[in-house]
Amino acid sequence: MPAKTTKTNNVIKIWEKLHLAIGEPGKEGVYSCRVSDIKADKLIISNPAFQYGDSLLANNRVVQVRFTRADAAYSFKATLQEAKPKAPDTMLLVNLGKVERLQRRRFVRLDMVLPITYKIIVKPIDEPVSLNGEGLHKVRSLNVSAGGVLLQSMSQIKVNNLLLLDCSKCGLANLPSVVVAICRYVRQDEKKHWLAGLEFLLKDDLPKHLGKAERANLPHNSQGFESRLQNALVTELFTEQLIMRQKGIL
Repeated sequence: MPAKTTKTNNVIKIWEKLHLAIGEPGKEGVYSCRVSDIKADKLIISNPAFQYGDSLLANNRVVQVRFTRADAAYSFKATLQEAKPKAPDTMLLVNLGKVERLQRRRFVRLDMVLPITYKIIVKPIDEPVSLNGEGLHKVRSLNVSAGGVLLQSMSQIKVNNLLLLDCSKCGLANLPSVVVAICRYVRQDEKKHWLAGLEFLLKDDLPKHLGKAERANLPHNSQGFESRLQNALVTELFTEQLIMRQKGIL
């Protein structure tokens, strides 16, 4: 099915957060900015801030612009230009291409086998929890997105279980090394492995599941997954998806 396209100025909103990607997939640099004003033939944006990658932005370079909404992820091409007269905190996006819907889902889900270690968090938490000692399970992912991961485990995981995940060996720059997740569904495959769909919990979501004293007993580095990182992870997985398509894996 061909991707749906829409005129850019009919879609973008004031203060929309955009990610600008420049360079070849796998070597691209990714920057973030906000839309400060919308004109008939251009977008006025804040000075792009570097997120990660190898390629540098430059005046009059073509960039791939990406943004997400509740229903889907989107992309369009544009040319980055300096504002005239030159302004220190402002740049322009001109030669706007049409917006293409990349995914119907908010989060791209990729089939990736990644090593993860988890421990089920037993409530109430009345003593420090760590990823050492008893109760550790070394498993692998079957797919991953910026919103969560599907794990294959020999040990049972139940719906609504909270888990402490060690993701330090996943190789994703914007996924913290330690994350708290909640199990949203479980089933068994034909080999009786448990398949658990986990949702990553953002820092702002943790108080919905754990009290202040309980959160204090979690590792400090498990409470740093914020919307900023999640959005950057969306972009990182977009890039990985493009690389996989180029290699014929998708």
